[in-house]
Amino acid sequence: ADILDAPVDRPRLLETTAVGAAYLAGLHQGIFPGPEEFAQSWKRDRRFTPAFDEELRIRKYNGWKDAVRRTLSR
Repeated sequence: ADILDAPVDRPRLLETTAVGAAYLAGLHQGIFPGPEEFAQSWKRDRRFTPAFDEELRIRKYNGWKDAVRRTLSR
């Protein structure tokens, strides 16, 4: 949230990616009627809100970009 400068919601179910993949497979097979049903099951556990000032956010973001660049250049 701090680096994005936007709120980030954490779901109650932390394995959301796996559940989403299973739901899409079930949707494709006609087991689930549509995305609305799945969306209703999503519940927020916690919302993280930005707390960094602009200068710190930019410094941290630039550090993150540098770490990614160094990782990808190996």
